[in-house]
Amino acid sequence: MQNGSASDTPATKALATLSAFASVGARALNLTLTNIVGEKIPGGYRPNTPLEQLRRTIGRILEYAEKFRYNVIIRPRSRTATLIRLDDLDFARAERIAPHSVIVFRTSPANNQAWVAVEKDAQEDFGRRRRKGIGADATASGSTRIAGSRCPLTRLSVIVFRNLRTPARGREDPSPPLRTSYR
Repeated sequence: MQNGSASDTPATKALATLSAFASVGARALNLTLTNIVGEKIPGGYRPNTPLEQLRRTIGRILEYAEKFRYNVIIRPRSRTATLIRLDDLDFARAERIAPHSVIVFRTSPANNQAWVAVEKDAQEDFGRRRRKGIGADATASGSTRIAGSRCPLTRLSVIVFRNLRTPARGREDPSPPLRTSYR
C-alpha cells in the first residue's frame, strides 16, 4: 500500500492491526474508549469483544471516536500465544525487533511500539526480560491504541507489519517482513 492511497483510511489501518493479532491466535479483545485525557468514558469498556464483531464495526467505532475525540484502545487476547508489548522504542530498536514482531506502530515522531508473540507456556518473567533486553519501557501494559485511532498528539502509523504464522497451517512464515508505511 502506498502512502496517501484511497484505501489508506483509519479503518484499513485498524483492520490491519486486527489481522496481525488474529494471525497469532487472538479471537477476542478488550475494547476501551477513553477521552483525550485518558479517562474511561461511561459504557466505553467492552471486555472479550469477538474479533470478528470488531472487524465488522471498527469503522463506525472510529468515526464515533473521532467525532467525540475518544481514544480506541484494545487489549488483544490469544489462546495460543502470549502477546508482549514493547513500548518506547527508537527507530533503530524497532527495526531490530521488527523481523520477530507481529506488528510495529509509530506512536510519535521519535517512538515506536512492537508486539511479539511467544509460546503460551513461556516463563512468567519472559516479557519483563524481553522489555529490558531491547530497552523498552519496563512498565508497558498489554493494551494499545488501535492504528487509525486518535492519539492526543498524532495518529498511530503502522510502519512495519508482519504475520508470524500462516493462517492455514499455523507455521512460521518464511517470507521477509512486509514493510508498509501508513502516514
